Amino acid sequence: NVQKLYTEGRSRVATPEEFRSLLRHSNPRLRRVLLFIRLTGVRPGEFCNLVWEDVDLSRSVAVLNNHKTKRKTGRPRIIYLPQVVVSLLRFELRSSDGKGPVFRTKSGRSWKVRDFRTIFVRLTEQAGIGPDRNGENLVPYSIRHTFASSAWAAGVTDRRLAELLGHTRVTTTQRYIHPSAEALGKAVSDA
Repeated sequence: NVQKLYTEGRSRVATPEEFRSLLRHSNPRLRRVLLFIRLTGVRPGEFCNLVWEDVDLSRSVAVLNNHKTKRKTGRPRIIYLPQVVVSLLRFELRSSDGKGPVFRTKSGRSWKVRDFRTIFVRLTEQAGIGPDRNGENLVPYSIRHTFASSAWAAGVTDRRLAELLGHTRVTTTQRYIHPSAEALGKAVSDA
């Protein structure tokens, strides 16, 4: 039994090497899903429920009317799509009629979160990615945490990051930020 060094909730992020290994061990369909999550910071349930009717490639956004924080915010969840994701979605669109789920399993159905979790566990095993020094394994939400930590290290403010992640409170967003030693070293130099 490994005791965690830090016990303040989930803190596992994928290192760049681990994420590259996940991509190397993924089939093309799963690789696109992983890139989408990593580059947008969406929740696994959001990518599973994303349909083409939600996507506006000309404005580089996806607008989810039904989402986790709808009751709190009363607003749609806007997912901002960087240009590389717009290109990825244009590629997905070629194999689609532009209706229904954006990301489909090999059988053509929409993804289910529990199935994605199961596949992700197998993928980390295939990629040889074990627990970190705290004994924590990578899980699908780790990719969202990786997005948040990278964005913070790149200088995205907590408030803007909260908006990108679809959080209603910045205090929630702060739990997603896990600065690397390099990011903290740079911050000390900048200070």
